[in-house]
Amino acid sequence: MDHDTGRYVLFPIRTNSQDGYTNMELFIDEIKDPVIQNLASQTIKGSGAFRRFKDFIRAYLNLEQEWYTWKDDRSQSRAWDWLEEEGLVLVKIKP
Repeated sequence: MDHDTGRYVLFPIRTNSQDGYTNMELFIDEIKDPVIQNLASQTIKGSGAFRRFKDFIRAYLNLEQEWYTWKDDRSQSRAWDWLEEEGLVLVKIKP
């Protein structure tokens, strides 16, 4: 809520396909095994990149879980950064 106006502040972070593609690229850059990293890079080239990427990460043990953990962490980090830029503090209220 904007304290000056008493109104809610729009959370501007929305994801689109470009954000999703960038996330895949950043995640692939962090894969430690160079062979798997190269295969993953080839997987996201061209049309159908999202489907192929999803199939690819499912084919490798732990890679799918690592992806979803990484993506969640990145989303949370972006949200925290936005809150900080706006000078907002998240307060947990106990039920």
